[in-house]
Amino acid sequence: MTLRLQAITRDEHLAFVRSRPSASHMQVPSWGDVKPDWRAESLGWFDTDGRLQGAGLVLLRPLPKIKRYLAYLPEGPVIDWHDPDLAERWLRPMVAHLKSRGAFTV
Repeated sequence: MTLRLQAITRDEHLAFVRSRPSASHMQVPSWGDVKPDWRAESLGWFDTDGRLQGAGLVLLRPLPKIKRYLAYLPEGPVIDWHDPDLAERWLRPMVAHLKSRGAFTV
């Protein structure tokens, strides 16, 4: 099954995290609010039926002089880490998206 990655709202992100049996407090959207030098973005992975299957709080920190970002997902993302196709379905699309947003590393 192919997954589509896109930005999601804080409310969508929080609802997804609340629906999981376990997720780090550092993967809720409000964690980005306490990191003043970072820009927060919520990402969601959707299945072909449009259902949210995973979410991640990404913190982007601008680096001086090079106009690029360090991307950091504290204790996340909240995805299916046991998926046998983890790299192809979940991680590669995330890295590609973040690089398109100016991240030089994740």
